[in-house]
Amino acid sequence: MKKLLLIVGLLPLAVAAGPRHGEPRCDGGPHPARHGEFAAGEHLPHFLRSLNLSDAQRAEIKSLLQTRFSQGKDKMDRGRAMHDELRKLSFSADFSEERSLDLIEKSLDFHKQAVLDKAKLDNQLYKLLNSEQQQKLRAELEKSEH
Repeated sequence: MKKLLLIVGLLPLAVAAGPRHGEPRCDGGPHPARHGEFAAGEHLPHFLRSLNLSDAQRAEIKSLLQTRFSQGKDKMDRGRAMHDELRKLSFSADFSEERSLDLIEKSLDFHKQAVLDKAKLDNQLYKLLNSEQQQKLRAELEKSEH
């Protein structure tokens, strides 16, 4: 009983001892990105950071990313709505396997389109690179696969 009281008494201290908003984490790593902290397109994708991009390339990449992110919120909302609809159906008295399969099929089509859109964006980014940068990127990707 004494141990339980001690644990319950020390729990608020342990929570308060964690890093506060804006302070570095204990492990010295970077801050996790907080929702809404960065503007869309402000940061380069990780695979492009080591390629010594020109200012023109950076501007074009930023434009492509901003376009994708501006379209992304609507798509995320539609995907979330499909997921919520399936969840509501799953926990209702009106459950229908046929309706569930229909929602799942729509969700798969939505996911396929999202993956295709991402592949198209990656290809657009790749085509902005000069041949030396493309070669370096391919080498980096190959190295990370092993």
